[in-house]
Amino acid sequence: METINVFYIDDDIEYLSLITSRLCEIAKNYNINVVTYTFNCQKELQKFIEKKPEINCDLFITDYNLGSTDGFTLVKTIKDYFPNAIYILITSKGDKELVSKLIETEIDFYFHESIPIIFLAYVLVSIIKLINRIKLLEFRLSCQEKNNNNNLPYSRN
Repeated sequence: METINVFYIDDDIEYLSLITSRLCEIAKNYNINVVTYTFNCQKELQKFIEKKPEINCDLFITDYNLGSTDGFTLVKTIKDYFPNAIYILITSKGDKELVSKLIETEIDFYFHESIPIIFLAYVLVSIIKLINRIKLLEFRLSCQEKNNNNNLPYSRN
């Protein structure tokens, strides 16, 4: 089973560690790698963007409020690095302006912070299952393509 890389960014260290531990506990049957970052200022965010993590990202989770920046700005900046990742925003807000920003930024899901953490963790595991299925299908298709290329009829010129 291929590793699923999850990046989770939040300025609240306690919330970050609570969700991460629940997610790892529930998703123990999947090969996941959760990388967490805490941003309290624009300088830390800029360091993250300049450094660009060495590993690919399959699931990108961010808080809306990251101190001096927001999750939308982060996702807009990071999408070029990880165009195929699934993006999730966690927020305490819930107005019409937020929904239009979600659509504009192409964030796949958003969750309100008031939902129980255990529910959020189970939803994240469901998304991880989908990512796992996609990776498996991509692998099967690439194997099938290689097999088809190897079985081309022999022709003489």
